[in-house]
Amino acid sequence: MEIEFGPAGYLRTERQSWLVAPAAIANLGVASGWELVLEGKQLWRLGSATLSPPADTSRFVITDNAFSVKHVLVDGILQGRDRPGLACEVGALLPALHEEGGFGAAAAVILSSRVGPVVSHLNLQAIFSRTHEPGGFLGLIVEGPQRWPVRPVLELAGERERGGTGTLSALAGFIWTVSPSLAIDGAVRAGRKDEALEEHVNLLELRLGLTWSFPVFRKNER
Repeated sequence: MEIEFGPAGYLRTERQSWLVAPAAIANLGVASGWELVLEGKQLWRLGSATLSPPADTSRFVITDNAFSVKHVLVDGILQGRDRPGLACEVGALLPALHEEGGFGAAAAVILSSRVGPVVSHLNLQAIFSRTHEPGGFLGLIVEGPQRWPVRPVLELAGERERGGTGTLSALAGFIWTVSPSLAIDGAVRAGRKDEALEEHVNLLELRLGLTWSFPVFRKNER
């Protein structure tokens, strides 16, 4: 089991500020090369820069909920092999609480490779959104050398939904490997979100979290 937990974060657009508390992703390895993934986060409304929300608007939103299955197609650098690795992930986008939309779906391929000491992950995803529109996501993550106890991380990402919103963002952060089973991470993300009526909204996000892994199933010994 690997748990990625963000106890508190901050998200701001030109119209609204949110406290992200908490955010969590749970990855459970159920067989060789297979994982089950459950994720979601809760946003608490802090205030609006332009206008007050309607009286019936909830103070919190539970969003980005998803359940997926991940499978390693080709063992690579993440499995200790000196070659690129390839994985796929398919899953359901679960309805958010106090937000519009219902169920959706997503399918992704992830390519992990190394150039010298630098590790990169390319994520290409097809989406059927919670509002039942097709869309896509493209992300590139670049990490510093694995042997460094604190390594830098950069990410470029873009997402677009047909007839809806689109987001372009860049992230800069760090991963501190405290022990083989515990890592602490932090990051700043900035970007622009295209909303309805061709409006552009700038966004800023601050993240701080940890990743903790531990055994759940006992290996069979013969």
